[in-house]
Amino acid sequence: MRIYEKQYSLQKLNGEVGRVNVFDPEQKGFKKALVTIVFCGVCLDATLHLYIGKYLGPDKCEKHDRKTYEEKLSLLGCADVSLLDSCKHFRLCRKEIVHEKAYLDKNIRSAQNEAEKSMLLLNNVFDFLKNKKN
Repeated sequence: MRIYEKQYSLQKLNGEVGRVNVFDPEQKGFKKALVTIVFCGVCLDATLHLYIGKYLGPDKCEKHDRKTYEEKLSLLGCADVSLLDSCKHFRLCRKEIVHEKAYLDKNIRSAQNEAEKSMLLLNNVFDFLKNKKN
């Protein structure tokens, strides 16, 4: 997501280190962040489905198809609390985005920040699954 941040920001003119955000009338960065979040969920779900099928068999795969990401990772032997917490955060955030409603909580999220967290989560899950294979 930092790629798009550079597209829509300028170097500070007064010589200071940093960048200044500029107006994005088409909200391309926001739209790309939403797409990233949604497809990280699709990739995560598909990957966990394949690994459960491979390591635990098709019966377990079908039985646990509608479980949460955290439950699927636990089933695969993940005991990393921070990874499971990240999955929970991602699941709730993605649900808010995909099933848009008027949420009355006071948490204001940045789509670009959540997209970065989504990519990091996906990489962490891949790392866990690579290590599981060995």
